[in-house]
Amino acid sequence: MSNNLERPLNYLTQVREVGLLSGEKVVCLFAPETGIVPEPTTEGRLLVTTNRRIISFEEGQSAQDTMLIPIEDMKAVSVRNGSRNSLSWTQALLMIAGGLVIYLVVSYWLTTRFDGPSIPLINIDLAPLVVLLALLTGAWIAWQHYFASEGGSIRFQGSDWSFSLPYPGETAGEEVYQLINLMFSARNGHSSRSMTAGDL
Repeated sequence: MSNNLERPLNYLTQVREVGLLSGEKVVCLFAPETGIVPEPTTEGRLLVTTNRRIISFEEGQSAQDTMLIPIEDMKAVSVRNGSRNSLSWTQALLMIAGGLVIYLVVSYWLTTRFDGPSIPLINIDLAPLVVLLALLTGAWIAWQHYFASEGGSIRFQGSDWSFSLPYPGETAGEEVYQLINLMFSARNGHSSRSMTAGDL
């Protein structure tokens, strides 16, 4: 019995229940949280580049969207890197020292002015505890603003379509251009094979 469908050149025959075409092989797997991965992830966003298609998996709270695009339809890719505000360690230490001074002054002032309830387990009045929690919240927001790594997004464009793939992590940001180069190499390789087959 003859089988018209040939197996793909690599070990993968499908990615998340999307079967690969005859002669199709995976060129790159990109997970926005971790960057280029050797194996397909089972959940979350995943971008698969093959020598014939771009396959995008995006999971929402109630559904999973799968987009399949012929690789030759990709016309342009733009990358937007997140900007991070810079703050020196001296400035950070001064902010911490200022926060402690504000906490001590405001807490002392509040405890002498108001006779509020005391929290028995940690032996602190309620008013200084509220001030401490407010300062810790402010410190966390400042940390996110000045020191946490910002991600970015990749925008893929075709003649009549476009979609964006946000990436939050530093590793993914470092491997974005490697992904793009692999995608263009796959597209150029597919285009040259198509032209050669058309000339015959």
